[in-house]
Amino acid sequence: MVKLKPCPFCGGKDSGILTTSYDGYWFAVFCENCMAQTRKCRQEKDAVEAWNRRAGEEDKNELVER
Repeated sequence: MVKLKPCPFCGGKDSGILTTSYDGYWFAVFCENCMAQTRKCRQEKDAVEAWNRRAGEEDKNELVER
Protein backbone atom coordinates (compact mmCIF):
# COMPACT_ATOMS: atom_id res chain seq x y z
CA MET A 1 0.00 0.00 0.00
CA VAL A 2 1.27 3.45 -0.96
CA LYS A 3 1.59 6.03 1.84
CA LEU A 4 0.45 9.50 0.78
CA LYS A 5 0.96 12.67 2.80
CA PRO A 6 -2.05 14.94 3.41
CA CYS A 7 -2.85 17.45 0.68
CA PRO A 8 -0.30 20.30 0.68
CA PHE A 9 -3.06 22.81 -0.09
CA CYS A 10 -6.04 21.93 2.09
CA GLY A 11 -4.56 19.33 4.48
CA GLY A 12 -7.17 16.78 3.36
CA LYS A 13 -6.43 13.11 3.79
CA ASP A 14 -8.73 11.90 1.00
CA SER A 15 -6.02 11.56 -1.64
CA GLY A 16 -5.88 8.86 -4.25
CA ILE A 17 -4.00 7.71 -7.31
CA LEU A 18 -5.58 8.46 -10.66
CA THR A 19 -4.67 6.13 -13.52
CA THR A 20 -5.44 6.96 -17.13
CA SER A 21 -4.73 4.86 -20.19
CA TYR A 22 -4.78 7.54 -22.87
CA ASP A 23 -1.65 7.09 -24.99
CA GLY A 24 -0.25 4.49 -22.58
CA TYR A 25 -0.63 4.51 -18.82
CA TRP A 26 -0.31 7.75 -16.82
CA PHE A 27 -0.50 8.24 -13.07
CA ALA A 28 -1.30 11.27 -10.92
CA VAL A 29 -2.15 11.78 -7.24
CA PHE A 30 -5.18 13.92 -6.50
CA CYS A 31 -7.08 15.31 -3.52
CA GLU A 32 -10.80 14.51 -3.48
CA ASN A 33 -11.41 17.49 -1.17
CA CYS A 34 -9.92 20.42 -3.15
CA MET A 35 -9.16 18.67 -6.47
CA ALA A 36 -5.43 19.51 -6.42
CA GLN A 37 -3.33 17.04 -8.38
CA THR A 38 0.23 16.30 -9.45
CA ARG A 39 1.46 16.35 -13.00
CA LYS A 40 0.90 13.19 -15.02
CA CYS A 41 3.73 10.69 -14.61
CA ARG A 42 4.55 7.51 -16.50
CA GLN A 43 5.26 5.63 -13.26
CA GLU A 44 3.10 5.53 -10.14
CA LYS A 45 6.12 5.96 -7.85
CA ASP A 46 7.02 9.25 -9.57
CA ALA A 47 3.51 10.66 -9.00
CA VAL A 48 3.64 9.60 -5.33
CA GLU A 49 7.10 11.18 -4.88
CA ALA A 50 5.84 14.43 -6.44
CA TRP A 51 2.81 14.48 -4.11
CA ASN A 52 4.82 13.71 -0.98
CA ARG A 53 7.55 16.29 -1.69
CA ARG A 54 7.23 19.53 0.28
CA ALA A 55 8.95 22.87 -0.21
CA GLY A 56 11.61 23.48 2.39
CA GLU A 57 12.32 19.82 3.01
CA GLU A 58 15.84 18.79 2.16
CA ASP A 59 15.99 16.61 -0.91
CA LYS A 60 18.57 13.97 -0.07
CA ASN A 61 19.03 13.12 -3.77
CA GLU A 62 20.19 16.60 -4.73
CA LEU A 63 23.47 18.10 -3.61
CA VAL A 64 23.95 21.84 -3.89
CA GLU A 65 27.41 23.35 -3.57
CA ARG A 66 27.65 26.88 -2.18
